[in-house]
Amino acid sequence: MNRNESLRELERSLDLPEGFCGKLIEEDDWSFVLKLQALLESAVSDLLTRSLQRSELTDIFAKLPMSSEATGKIAFVKALNLLPNGHVEFIKALSKIRNDVVHSVRNVSFDLVDHFKARTAKLPPKKLKEMTDLWVFGCSVSGEEHEPLARWIITIKTKSQLPKGISGRSLYLAQQPKMVILWSALNILDAISMCNWGGPQM
Repeated sequence: MNRNESLRELERSLDLPEGFCGKLIEEDDWSFVLKLQALLESAVSDLLTRSLQRSELTDIFAKLPMSSEATGKIAFVKALNLLPNGHVEFIKALSKIRNDVVHSVRNVSFDLVDHFKARTAKLPPKKLKEMTDLWVFGCSVSGEEHEPLARWIITIKTKSQLPKGISGRSLYLAQQPKMVILWSALNILDAISMCNWGGPQM
């Protein structure tokens, strides 16, 4: 099953229109964050229901908070070892951004480029790498060592010499955060779809 088939299967299982996942890139940043997080929440609820083979739990899982370490959906995902830790941490980080922007209508002008430029501007190299690994696990840059945590990889070619301590992946995060986040999220959704289709061993 290729990625497009995998995502179409996921969209069908969640009763979404075909192509919904890919079209998120067309949203403004505020809507993008909210819709992507809602999509991940629904997909994780579906994953838990299917992995336990208990359809009667659907509504209960849907109502659980996403990122609570003790009682949220993520706690179940980790306990059942359904997704890699990198995917879990990505979902938690996106949940935090969503929670930061959702509670005030003034945040409708939220800008992901401004957000990530501000967050990465003064980070020391080690912390910048950690942040980059969190968000950009589905991308690889020619000439840089990186083990992507994804089935489908974007390879980026850098054309110029980068400043010391700055990787091509870090630069891509600062300049194209929406594309980076969507690509990583699509790889998580692909992993969920494959797990639903073939079982947790996938």
